[in-house]
Amino acid sequence: MGVDLNFNNTTYTIINLNSELVSIGVIPFKGLKRALHLRKLAEELQRKHPRDWRFLKWARRVRARWLSRAKSILVDTAHYVSKRLVEVAREYNAIIVFEDLEEIRENGNGGRRLSWMKPLWCYRRIQEYTEYKALLEGIRTVYVNPARTSRKPPNGKK
Repeated sequence: MGVDLNFNNTTYTIINLNSELVSIGVIPFKGLKRALHLRKLAEELQRKHPRDWRFLKWARRVRARWLSRAKSILVDTAHYVSKRLVEVAREYNAIIVFEDLEEIRENGNGGRRLSWMKPLWCYRRIQEYTEYKALLEGIRTVYVNPARTSRKPPNGKK
């Protein structure tokens, strides 16, 4: 079962040993949009009070509350996505294959909007949660080099 972690969804593809497509599915990642909104509110507060937001107790508390909510939303969504991935892998008796996305944070491609969203993209958290939940179920997880994985169809044909 190949897993592709995107900003707004997680796509999985299941192929059998004969390279025949068994199933394709999408798990929506609903938390990112709300977390981005809360982060934007916190940044607007900082922009509105550029010098004194650190010294205003109410501003620090509101900012901390928004950022804490954003983190909680992302953690909950990561748990939901990882649980669904393990359920699907158990149903099809498949191993889970992730892309090894270690250097994605250093890669500066994507422009201003993508660089603003990247810190909230919790791909590693989803991978870790899926890995430990799969371990409890007795399902293997494997990491592969992400080079050219999005250019090839899952069954290897053109």
